[in-house]
Amino acid sequence: MNAKSFFKCLGLAVATVLLCACPGKDPNPTDPTDPTNPGGNNGPYFSVQLINLDTGSAMTSIPSELVFPNEIGPESGIPLLIDTNLKEDEDWSITITDRDMCYINWGDYNGKTDRKIVCTQYVYQYSPEQYPAPRECDLMIKAGALFEKTIHIVQQGKISFVMPDHKEGVSNVLAPTGETVEEIVLSNAYKWEANSNADWLSVSIPNPNTLRITSSPRSDNDANKRTAVVTLHDLCTFTSWQTAFNITITDADAALGGDDYNYGDHIDWN
Repeated sequence: MNAKSFFKCLGLAVATVLLCACPGKDPNPTDPTDPTNPGGNNGPYFSVQLINLDTGSAMTSIPSELVFPNEIGPESGIPLLIDTNLKEDEDWSITITDRDMCYINWGDYNGKTDRKIVCTQYVYQYSPEQYPAPRECDLMIKAGALFEKTIHIVQQGKISFVMPDHKEGVSNVLAPTGETVEEIVLSNAYKWEANSNADWLSVSIPNPNTLRITSSPRSDNDANKRTAVVTLHDLCTFTSWQTAFNITITDADAALGGDDYNYGDHIDWN
């Protein structure tokens, strides 16, 4: 065999190998659930996005719980964007355990008609000043083996915080030597948390009806009273709709006697 014939046969062999290795489609198909390339090799795909009403952008992940304020009524809702080539009601579905409280509506988002999660307006039994308990239900999205998610839906009414031992407009006073006190908190919020704006005062919630406040000792020979603000607020999915309740905390004047705070008239607390 001459050199020309040899290289011709070699070329045919290489071409045959390449054709076998490249059969006209990606031999490593993309995961059909990958939102960056839905469908992979034209297979079934299903993806879901929820839009954050505060930012207008997609949530980084589908949350297991959504807490609605009562102010978000039927005229609004959370955009629920679904991208799929499956047939609704045949290959995928959305079910809700309480349709009197929550339902799926159609709406426009960025010029596209899509779905949104809507809670009905809370109907007060007596008056709008009533502070009702949260309503709850479950929303389930299922698309065979491609997607399955249950989202717990909570709808709050008008939020109230009541601290029976706290006088409105009056600061809570703690000893400058450092002290821990517990305050009763009555609230109809589904969940709530507390924050302090000062590093000398910390807060915690040992149970849903108790706020624990702890102050650190004032520095030796420091006669300046300290002031902090503790903020209680409900835990709503949409931060712009949260209800806040503030209380002011100070520590006692150094001139107060031991009969008041169980320490002497001196400033050296230690």
